[in-house]
Amino acid sequence: MRHYRLGAHTKTDLKVHLVWVPKYRKPVLTGEVAVRERELIRRIAAEHELEIISGKVARDHIHLFVSYR
Repeated sequence: MRHYRLGAHTKTDLKVHLVWVPKYRKPVLTGEVAVRERELIRRIAAEHELEIISGKVARDHIHLFVSYR
């Protein structure tokens, strides 16, 4: 069963898959950088009322699956 977001006159189920890649796919997202990046993504998502369905910070890229209004 789908989870719809309800508005005053709307019923939506919008999702997007985002991928961020550093230049030349250099493995720079490790250690404290990865932890800080995860915190920033969560804070920005909360500020913009985004629901992070799944996400992963790898050494050379970031995957996010986000639901939004």
